[in-house]
Amino acid sequence: MAFLTYNFSAIRGKQWSKDFYSFMCPLNIVSRLFNDAEDNIPSIISDRIGINNELVEKLTNKILSNKATFFVEPILAAIDTEIQFKVLDNQYPEIGVISFPMISARLIINGLEEKIAIERAIKKNPKLRNSVLSVVIYSDPGFVMAEELVETKIIKKCKNKDNIVLDKIEDYARQLIEKHDFIKKRIDLNNKSLGKYSKKLYLKKQIAQSTRAILGDKSIDGMREIVDTFWIDYFTQIELIKQFDGYQLRTDYVIDYGTVLEAMALSVKELYANDEYDREKFFKVINEMDWSRKNRDWKKNILSDSGRVIKNNDAITYVMNKVIKEYKKTPV
Repeated sequence: MAFLTYNFSAIRGKQWSKDFYSFMCPLNIVSRLFNDAEDNIPSIISDRIGINNELVEKLTNKILSNKATFFVEPILAAIDTEIQFKVLDNQYPEIGVISFPMISARLIINGLEEKIAIERAIKKNPKLRNSVLSVVIYSDPGFVMAEELVETKIIKKCKNKDNIVLDKIEDYARQLIEKHDFIKKRIDLNNKSLGKYSKKLYLKKQIAQSTRAILGDKSIDGMREIVDTFWIDYFTQIELIKQFDGYQLRTDYVIDYGTVLEAMALSVKELYANDEYDREKFFKVINEMDWSRKNRDWKKNILSDSGRVIKNNDAITYVMNKVIKEYKKTPV
C-alpha cells in the first residue's frame, strides 16, 4: 500500500552504530510534523513526558524579541517506521533525501518546549513561519530506544545530591489518586486514551500533566497544599463534574477535556503567582461559566468544525485567558 510521505533534504550520520538524519525544517511545518498525536506512542513514554511551561514562555519571548538573531536549539525526534534515504550523488554518500510516511508516529525526545514556543511565536508573528529549524530524526520501531532516552532525561532531572529519585510529580499523582476514592473512581488507570463511551473523566497522566502546569518551575514539596486543595475542589466543587460521568460530559460539554483541565491549572498558577488566587471564588467562577458545546466562545477556539476538541497550546491559552478574565471581573 502506498502512503503519502514527508521528504526532506538531509545529512546522514551515525551514532551508537545507528543512522541519524539532520535536516532543516520550516517553522510552519514543525507543528504538522509533530502534532502531539499519542495513539501510537507507548503509554510508558507518553505518561512521563512533561512540559516546562516556564521555559516555553521564556523561549517564546526570546523568539519574538530577537526576530533578527534568535536561535532555537535543534529538535531530536524518533519515528516508528523505517526512514528511506536516497543518495543524490555517490561522491557524497551521506547527503541525500529522506522519506517517511505521513501516517507514521513521531515523538519529540528533546525540544518539546521549543516546538510549543515556535507555535506561539508564529501565532503572534506569522512572518516567522518562513524561518527554519534544525531537526535530527532517527528510525525507532516500537519506540524502544526512545523509552531509554526519555528515561535518561527523567533521571537527569531527578538527581538530588547524587541520589536518583522518582519523578516526584508522577509519584504525587499516583498517591493523590490512591488516597481519594472519589478521585480514583473517575480516573482510567489502565488505558493510554479514553474510549468514546468511557465513563471515566481523565487518564492518570492528565493529572500529572496538569499538576506540572500548576507548579511551573516550583517543586511539589513547596506547593503541595495548593495542589492538594485544587484537585479536591475540582472533583467535589464543580457541579458538572459531580453530576455527570465522562461520556455524558464529553457529549454535551467541553469541561471534561484535557485542554480545559490544563487551562484551569495554568489559571491557578497565574493567579497564585500574583497573589490573586481565592479557591472559593475560583470554583464559583468555574461553575458560573458556560461549558456547553453550544457556547459560541468555544467554536474555532477549542472546537474544530467537526466538533473535535483542539488540543494545541493556543486552545489551552485561550481557555486560560477566558477563565482569568471571568475571575478578575467577578466580585469576591
